[in-house]
Amino acid sequence: MEHNKLETVNHCIREAARQAAASGGLLTPLIEGFLRTGEETWDGAGSGRFTLAQFNEDEVYTRATKTALRTLFRLLGDLLPAEAQVAPQVGPRNDSGEHWSDGERACAG
Repeated sequence: MEHNKLETVNHCIREAARQAAASGGLLTPLIEGFLRTGEETWDGAGSGRFTLAQFNEDEVYTRATKTALRTLFRLLGDLLPAEAQVAPQVGPRNDSGEHWSDGERACAG
């Protein structure tokens, strides 16, 4: 049973990476690696010294990884039992642990 759950989660990660990469002709393994480790391994990421091409590539991959994370959360959410899926969503919290106001959410987003 545990192996099946792990395989299902792995499938969700691969699928989220594939979808995000396909939309921009990007490399799926780079996005999948980010989803698994949080590390940005594409050219120029985190180096602090960018060529214009690396800056542009970093921007494209960063946008794609955000899309992949949203897709992954949706796919994983679909795995939850039905009663958990219909539970009301909890809004985001700020650094103080309080729910964000609309103004804070707009500034953070």
